[in-house]
Amino acid sequence: MVKKIKRNNFEGGFIVTGKGDNAVLTPKTVKPKTKPKFTRPKKEKVQEDEPKGIMTHPDGWYWYKNTPLGRVVTHIKVGKIKYNVLDKLGQGKDGVTYYCNHAEMGKTIIKLLHPYGRKYWHRYETIRHRIQAGDLKNESIIKQLLRWPQDGQKGPERFKGDKERPPVVYLYKCKDPYTNFQPVEQQTEWLKGIIDICLLQEALLTEEFAVWDLGFKSGLNYMIDDEGKTVWVDFGGNAFAVPKESSRNIFNRWVKFEPKEDYQTKPQLGALTSNMLRWYFLLHLEYHHRTNWNVHDLNFISSIASSLQTSSRFEDFLDPNEFHWKFNLIKIILHETDGLNWTKPKTWETIRATLERYIATRES
Repeated sequence: MVKKIKRNNFEGGFIVTGKGDNAVLTPKTVKPKTKPKFTRPKKEKVQEDEPKGIMTHPDGWYWYKNTPLGRVVTHIKVGKIKYNVLDKLGQGKDGVTYYCNHAEMGKTIIKLLHPYGRKYWHRYETIRHRIQAGDLKNESIIKQLLRWPQDGQKGPERFKGDKERPPVVYLYKCKDPYTNFQPVEQQTEWLKGIIDICLLQEALLTEEFAVWDLGFKSGLNYMIDDEGKTVWVDFGGNAFAVPKESSRNIFNRWVKFEPKEDYQTKPQLGALTSNMLRWYFLLHLEYHHRTNWNVHDLNFISSIASSLQTSSRFEDFLDPNEFHWKFNLIKIILHETDGLNWTKPKTWETIRATLERYIATRES
């Protein structure tokens, strides 16, 4: 008989020695698997022009460092020039704006465009070309408010409908960064800025287009320069619109620059109505004239603004006269503009006069 083997936690089979009753089974010994040697990964070489702890974005347009509060951009490269970032001025869906400096180029405002901003850049270029080529009413106010940025580094991708690659970065010179209006704390100064916007609308509507979104949750789309003048800061390309009521020749001149999918899903070029333009202006005044809104009221106001973008039918059944406005100025404007077409320059002249009388009453 072969003797029983007590140990059975072995692997690899047996080795048999001897014959018959003298046979002996011995388990094969298996060498334990050796663990792979740990090798430290090689450290990547850091470029000499990058300070320790600062990393380069994969696209190579900016440098950043990680902080407990998140990623902070430290340098931005435009062409062959590397700017130092002094401050982050703001951020919207079309991009992020930085205040930068360079020893030779001086202080500059630089904006890194998000895909949304790059998508609509062709609109910005079209609008700028048309304004600069046209003989518009009150050209001085246009030059004051619309200070066109310069093209920066071009992006790697081309969007459908674009003849040129949209820029990823654009920049413009300034001595000091612009400052925000304070609609609640300094309401009179803010309303004077609104008067400048009305002057801009008068001038633009002589060429059958207008600025339509003055800003909601992300803030105002206009600011104050270092001389105390109003300047428009939304150059994402999606802030301008052409009225539906425009003549066919004017409409065709604009819509030919629009990719079909954008024209069908967004109201911008070729879809602005008097009621829509009125709603956006009044909602802007209502939204920013106070700070003690509850979250439900704020969401309601911004939801109306969003819905006005998705379908032109939505604003057909919205009557501003039936809305319970908190800002008394809005009721005055509605009374003074009753029956007027908000896509006509004359209406904005009436709105401007109404604002001037309201300010004079407050200052007296």
